Amino acid sequence: MAFDDKLKMMNDLYKSGKDKLPGVPDGQYTCQLQAAYLDVSKSSGNLMVKREHLVIEGEHSGETIYDQIVLHSEQSAYWLNKWIVAMGFEGGLDNLDELPGILKEMSRRMPIYSAVVKLSGEFRNVRVKELISGSSNDKAEDGDEPKAQGDGMPEDGGGDFPESGPQLGDVINYINEGVQSKGKVINYDKASKAYHVADLDNPDSVWAVTVEAIVSADAEVDEREELTVKALDLCLSHDLGGVIGDSLEDLTKRLKGKEWVRDELLDDEIKDLEVLGIPVKDKPKAPPNPVKPAPKPVSPKPPEKPVNKPQGKPQGSKPVNKPTKGKK
Repeated sequence: MAFDDKLKMMNDLYKSGKDKLPGVPDGQYTCQLQAAYLDVSKSSGNLMVKREHLVIEGEHSGETIYDQIVLHSEQSAYWLNKWIVAMGFEGGLDNLDELPGILKEMSRRMPIYSAVVKLSGEFRNVRVKELISGSSNDKAEDGDEPKAQGDGMPEDGGGDFPESGPQLGDVINYINEGVQSKGKVINYDKASKAYHVADLDNPDSVWAVTVEAIVSADAEVDEREELTVKALDLCLSHDLGGVIGDSLEDLTKRLKGKEWVRDELLDDEIKDLEVLGIPVKDKPKAPPNPVKPAPKPVSPKPPEKPVNKPQGKPQGSKPVNKPTKGKK
């Protein structure tokens, strides 16, 4: 056939790609928002916000990631508002009537941000980590000299610190994605009124932390929000499905449907599962080789007793006639 040669040329490419979902793999990327708009789910009829994220740096630069936030619960409302704040709208969303206008303005600004991408089944979830440019504070005032866009993170100690807040080098507790973390202050950005904090557990991760997100060491964190984040991360890491906005109960149900083996998990995952009340089992030990029991000794049978048979008359013997009395 005329297609044989072309099929042979494509065979290796086909084998490497037939089981691989197209698109960017899990990881952290620098993205630029291309569009955010309302739509209706064809399967459920629920309202949702569709988002288009363009990767602008690295190996996958030029690829677009598509995801959505489905509006069907209080949890999804929480994640929607959290995303809007992360994208530079400090006041967040008070009423859904404001949502179309915010999405339109956000799409017009086309903000740049760092984001973590995680695969869930055949869908990708995008979680914004830090806004790099595109907030309402990025507009230059009259007479200000435009600043060059770098990586979005100034050098250590590059800002003037407010007298009433943390200072350079201070270690603070702060809320990040619903979880309390600890980090070292390395800078203060006057424009965004945010502290740049290097995470103590992962110094390569630097977060923009607002005053509202700073907490004292003994401050209480909303336990339910923290548990929901832990549950979602576990579901996504182990291909159990789940999307931003799912309730804690739905995510916990997914987790309970899997058998968790201690030797196959990271230490942090074991801790999170224990906090969520999900049982973690030890790897079952291989059963030892069965040992056959020794045969029981067989008692010797007692000798058979001779059977006494009544003796018959000896052969060849004749009856003995008893003497008779004579006649007188």
